Amino acid sequence: MPQRALAWFSRVGQRPQEQPPRVDYYLDLGDYDSLGIKLREGRIEIKQREAWQGTVQLGPQFVGVMEQWRKWSWPLAEPDAGLAPGWISTASWIGVEKKRWLLRYQAGREEEITLAPDGEAVEQGCQVELAQVQAQGQVGWSLSFESYRGEAVGRETLLLVAAHLFSGESIDLPLSAEASYGYPKWLAMLGDRVRHPG
Repeated sequence: MPQRALAWFSRVGQRPQEQPPRVDYYLDLGDYDSLGIKLREGRIEIKQREAWQGTVQLGPQFVGVMEQWRKWSWPLAEPDAGLAPGWISTASWIGVEKKRWLLRYQAGREEEITLAPDGEAVEQGCQVELAQVQAQGQVGWSLSFESYRGEAVGRETLLLVAAHLFSGESIDLPLSAEASYGYPKWLAMLGDRVRHPG
């Protein structure tokens, strides 16, 4: 990850929460990029893309792709059994190492955006994640926005948070619509590189 990205994300007035490093295991679904199945900390999670909402202007310099996903999550009956080396290390699963920094915003009246208090539930808001990821010998990084509370309200909140985050100083980051996609597509691209090196 470019150091300027983390410095920008941690600039004055923001206090991103650095998360403990972790490894998530994704089921290799080949080129199928609208579904993600992963094992994470004793749970199995499934995410399915329900809608592709096109490109949106996230700030003066940046354009991204907005998608709508649905998520299901269940605890494993035996949380440690799913990580047994004889099973999880098979070619069907891809381990992704993650280092993550989070900012949580809440939306108030009259388009007011503020950082959410640590540990408190937020009824209407948006989480912004800066992450460094590594899988199959490839290292990458991402900046993502995740809003909640319904499609229309969630979209409006996400755009407000993006406008707030990208206001002020400019930052030279390679954020474009072409490089805007979810984990399933990134993993599919990694798999293609492994299958067709060079």
